[in-house]
Amino acid sequence: MHLRHTIIGELGRRLESGDAFVRCLAAQALGRLGNRAAVPGLLGLLADEDVDVCCDAVAALGALGDRRAVPALLEVYAQAPLGELRLAALDALGRIGGEQAGALLRAVAQERDATWDEVGPVGWDRYWDARRTAVSALGRLGDPSAAPVLARLLADEDGEDVASLALTALAALGPAGAEVVCAQVRGGLPLVRRAAARTAGEQHLAVAQAALLEALKGADPELRVEALRALARLEAPLPGMSWLRLARDADPAVRAAAAGMRTDLPAGSHADGLRALAGDPDGPTRAAALRALAAWHPDGAREVLVAALQDPDPAVLSAAAHGLPGSPDRRAHGILCAVARCARYTLPRRLAALEALEAFPREWSAPLWHELLADEQGAMRLTCLRALCRAGDPEAGALLAAVLRGEVVPAQADPGPPPAPGERTTGELGRDAAALAAPSSDPPPRSTVEALLRPAAAAAESGQEPAPATLELDESERECLALVEENLRTGEQGGRAHRLPVHTELRVQAAHLVGSEGVAAHGEVVAALIAMLAGTETPLRVAAAEALGRLATRDAIEPLRACLDALDPEVRLAAVRSLGRIGRSDDLQAIYAAWPDRDHLVRREQVRVLGATPAPANAQLLRQALADPEASVVQASAMALLEHGCRESLDDVLAAIGRFPDRDWSGLGERLLSRAGERAFQALGAWLDDPHRLGGHALAISLLEEMARTAAETPSGDEPQPAASHG
Repeated sequence: MHLRHTIIGELGRRLESGDAFVRCLAAQALGRLGNRAAVPGLLGLLADEDVDVCCDAVAALGALGDRRAVPALLEVYAQAPLGELRLAALDALGRIGGEQAGALLRAVAQERDATWDEVGPVGWDRYWDARRTAVSALGRLGDPSAAPVLARLLADEDGEDVASLALTALAALGPAGAEVVCAQVRGGLPLVRRAAARTAGEQHLAVAQAALLEALKGADPELRVEALRALARLEAPLPGMSWLRLARDADPAVRAAAAGMRTDLPAGSHADGLRALAGDPDGPTRAAALRALAAWHPDGAREVLVAALQDPDPAVLSAAAHGLPGSPDRRAHGILCAVARCARYTLPRRLAALEALEAFPREWSAPLWHELLADEQGAMRLTCLRALCRAGDPEAGALLAAVLRGEVVPAQADPGPPPAPGERTTGELGRDAAALAAPSSDPPPRSTVEALLRPAAAAAESGQEPAPATLELDESERECLALVEENLRTGEQGGRAHRLPVHTELRVQAAHLVGSEGVAAHGEVVAALIAMLAGTETPLRVAAAEALGRLATRDAIEPLRACLDALDPEVRLAAVRSLGRIGRSDDLQAIYAAWPDRDHLVRREQVRVLGATPAPANAQLLRQALADPEASVVQASAMALLEHGCRESLDDVLAAIGRFPDRDWSGLGERLLSRAGERAFQALGAWLDDPHRLGGHALAISLLEEMARTAAETPSGDEPQPAASHG
């Protein structure tokens, strides 16, 4: 720990620097390092002529939490002419605590100090910032005597801007604060009541349960929702009559929240209520009811869950599929297959069905996945391909290779069977349970566009021309209708799918499956990727190079080497990364021979790959890279040299990073400590003494701070043993 104390002492001496910027940086670093030996020096900066230095010293004292600073901070608050400095002093006092600090914080939170009228930028009253700071600090200190002050804030409409902060602070004050929160749930201002209910749940105030149950009877639906969510966090069951009333609430958000709540109703009555909610017009309510049925009443839930697999809302379908109890159900599997096949249904609905099918035995679902590899929707094809790969299908490799080659062309999509009586399909947002068995009329359109869509879609499905619109339309509606009619003519919305080639994006996504999802180095897949790599489309070549790197197959080495001379830098970058992943010495030599690339991102990757392997030749290249004009290349080179113990390169490294003082060099201080230790400390101290290195002072102090922090975290001493040198 000797070097840590030496660094802290050096930073303390920098508090007396003639450069205000250095004093600021030193104060900030000392505050973050948490050593209270810096308190006297920081107290000396409170009278500094530079207000930024004063603010940083005040903040550092607050971070150190030493009560020796309280009198001086109180004086700063009382006499400082600037609101920024007063705010900093108030925040610091709130972090330190004590009787005097608490009294000031209560006073600031309770009423406006007249001196605040004289400070703050035009258009903004800094007192509001001060009050928020004081309220947060009172909660952090946990003093119960602050409860009346915070309660008065909640009774004033002007206090609504700090309501959430005040309630959170009250919850931290123990029984006195919890009592105020409960009172606000029962009868505060509307906004405050909702915030109080939310706070009671977030802070797990069990004493608020009775107040939350009372709030469920209020007229504000948002309050009822917040109260239900809070009770759920408290794991408090609802009384049976309350649950039944809320399950019939006019607000769908309330019904959805109630559906997921436990209740003391008899099990049969609760299950009956959830079955009714499973037919609610609101999708989230149906989904919540299905999840609750599956969790609490699985024995009687199967029929409802199976029926819900036909729901047009993808979230409801997923909830039903995931909730199916027991062994796999053939009937449920058949419904999901029918939904996935039907081209009339929305893409999210079909994808939800495909996802659900992965839970069934592979031999049940594999035929459908093979079939839908020729679906018109690229997302459907990719999902099926991924499912086959995950399931370890014996034909997955060959199918993946076909997609990579672009050979899978969608067949004529099956529009699916006509809808069953009463079933609602595309464009309709809800249904009830009776709609599965009995016909029901369509709901009224929710917009002008929907009113126009319905007859057009019906006409397209029947093979007729869409009826002309009779409503008066504005320009945006006419444009939307023209687009819809064009889609209908091409069959994309009318169930008459047309053939499309496999898009580049689908081939790219298929390449991303290689090396993951259970896809190993299948011969056809490797050949298809090598063919993609030799193509002309950059996205395909990049995806192929990355996939070949994940496979780490020897067959890919020569094609990847050839890509080091590609015109497109993205291709060269992917090739360097993949050759580095394969990691053979000959391949690294090819990367070495290609140095320096004309693109800085490729050069950075070359440095990272070569820097990961200790070798004298690589060390020579890394030293050359220190002179690179691009900061990211220099950073990668410096990290690599220090990582491998090139202590003789320390001066070169420091000179190189000094050219980019504004860059984030996080991690470099740790390496400097472990590889150079005292030498690095002395070199950085020399930087701070050099008046011509003003731009590097911030970098030097940040590196010293990181070194000190790392030394404190190293149990074995100041300097870990250096790694073997490059030579």
